[in-house]
Amino acid sequence: VAGDLEVGLSWDANSEPDLAGYDVFRSGSSPVDTSGSPLNGASLVTDSAFTDSGVVNGTEYFYAVVAVDTAGRSSVASNEASATPVAPACAAPLAGDAVVCLEADVGVVDSGGTVVQWSDQSGIENDLSAGGDPTIGSAVTPTGLPAISFDGSGDVLERVAADGIVGLPAGSADRTMFTVISYNGSSTYAGASYGDGGQNQAFGLVVNGSSGKLTVQGWGAGNDVVSSESGTGTGWLSQSAVVSSNVLTHYRDGGLIDTEDPRAYATQVERIVVGEEISGGGNVNIDVAAVLVYDRALTDVERQQVEAYLQAKYLIDPPAAPAGLVAVAGDLEVGLSWDANSEPDLAGYDVFRSGSSPVDTSGSPLNGASLVT
Repeated sequence: VAGDLEVGLSWDANSEPDLAGYDVFRSGSSPVDTSGSPLNGASLVTDSAFTDSGVVNGTEYFYAVVAVDTAGRSSVASNEASATPVAPACAAPLAGDAVVCLEADVGVVDSGGTVVQWSDQSGIENDLSAGGDPTIGSAVTPTGLPAISFDGSGDVLERVAADGIVGLPAGSADRTMFTVISYNGSSTYAGASYGDGGQNQAFGLVVNGSSGKLTVQGWGAGNDVVSSESGTGTGWLSQSAVVSSNVLTHYRDGGLIDTEDPRAYATQVERIVVGEEISGGGNVNIDVAAVLVYDRALTDVERQQVEAYLQAKYLIDPPAAPAGLVAVAGDLEVGLSWDANSEPDLAGYDVFRSGSSPVDTSGSPLNGASLVT
């Protein structure tokens, strides 16, 4: 079964009483050679399932399994099975218009926690490769999802024109960009950007290296639009910008923080970079959970739709589970009570019922569309 950067294998278990386990073999073509070293190394697989995580998306792999008994004797090979791992589709709203869709809960290739690649989920494959040693797992968003950490000292994820950069808005074309980010320190204009390190030739969502203010980067004096909103040291946030007919609007957590009068952008798509200033002028200490780029100006309704998705997924803690639930039996009725939640943004409760435990809370609640308040 193909997955994201993995293939899951399963087979019917052998019934021999002296069965010791299984060896799993992989090949880039058929037939699979079972005379060499198995994927599982020296330790036999003792279940009738195995996950191969040493694969690359978009490549077809062929597999065979061999049973081994306690005397070390091997069976003939099983039937062959093949699969091609694929990256999941971009989950963000309006995904069909996304030309970069990077989310740290999917598509991150790491080695012992050190990030090697961040795979683009847009389908265009604007994948980023690592320099330095950015890590995943040491930082999480307020909702507990993983983020990629850049230490401000050589850590970068990038893609350059020689690798092929497809679909990003160039010149003065309309565009929309989002990041979910925590600026932990700032010594340069960096965050997430694309373009080139020339006057007015870049575009990105960054922090001002001097003031720590949230900034839309254009590169060069008069081309960077610095807001009055602090970014460095203010924790997790979403930052977004829309360019529509050369008019820029800049947002934090969905709220407007800055606008700019019309001017002609001249973005040159030579590089996509996260964690480093676009011209190579230093690195920034940040944690990043998402980078989205759309190849058009989203309408305000569409922008709010993407914003709501990012807020719910990464930034807004869900309410705590209600505690102290008590059920009191009556005549043809059951009365329920529980301890009230204390969150100031609580909207209400859904109530679920089942004829057995555990109660499934994925369906329609007893209260229908109206929350219990």
